[in-house]
Amino acid sequence: MPHPVNTTRRIGVFADLSADALSIPLRDASRFSLTVDSPSGIALRLRDGGLHAGLISPIEYAREGSLYRIVPGIAVSSQGASGAVTLRFREGIRTIGTLAVDPGWSSEIVLAKIILAEEFDVEPKIVPAAGGVQEMLAKADAALVIGDSALRVAPHGGSAFDLVEAWQELTDLPFVHALWCGREQTLTAADVGALWDAQTRGKEMLDAIAAGAPSSHNLPQSSTEELRAYLSAFSYDLTSDVEDGIREFLRYGYYHGVTADVADLHYYPSPGDAAWDEDVPSLG
Repeated sequence: MPHPVNTTRRIGVFADLSADALSIPLRDASRFSLTVDSPSGIALRLRDGGLHAGLISPIEYAREGSLYRIVPGIAVSSQGASGAVTLRFREGIRTIGTLAVDPGWSSEIVLAKIILAEEFDVEPKIVPAAGGVQEMLAKADAALVIGDSALRVAPHGGSAFDLVEAWQELTDLPFVHALWCGREQTLTAADVGALWDAQTRGKEMLDAIAAGAPSSHNLPQSSTEELRAYLSAFSYDLTSDVEDGIREFLRYGYYHGVTADVADLHYYPSPGDAAWDEDVPSLG
């Protein structure tokens, strides 16, 4: 008797308020099994074959761009001065010689490198670090704080510089934090359709997500209104300007020596497209 085919798709998500609109609707989806990790950790699991798909950063996509496909229509991007990616520093920004970072956020680290080089002619040494801002600033001249960690920093806790706002001023484009990516043969049309459905439901849940975030993300200092305003800076649609933002970011990454080339963007077909081959192997 043949063994049954495992149709559950293992997908990676990161536990940050910015991604809840895409991940929360999937928790009860029987076709998906969720693994929580950092964006870089998800990329490592995806590369090693432990996941069928995952939310990874544009830089992590570019490093394996020949292998991966992007789910069309979905991305996590932001615009404006939301504080989602912030540089905290003790003295002048032009004196930064070392930058403490959480290595799990590769595209945000590259964003910091790009903005500091382009706008301030500064190329700091990157120092991997854990903990809060004060612990990071004990190890370096500046700290890169991202997502939930940025929301936990007191608004007046030292000098701050919003890197997403700086990116938008530099390029007139949104900054893209994450994409759904997988290998060509690891998702089906039905899987992509389920991710689309989850995106639609998630965008309708933003008020509830903001209301639950003080507890679920350990953000007791933030009100529901503040968190809803924060989420309003994010988009979950992969539109033409978001795609332009990805391409421009990858060009800057190549120019600054982060990647070996400028990766092309390869997409899964949309559900219902005749290009689909439904004979998708299981990862086990």
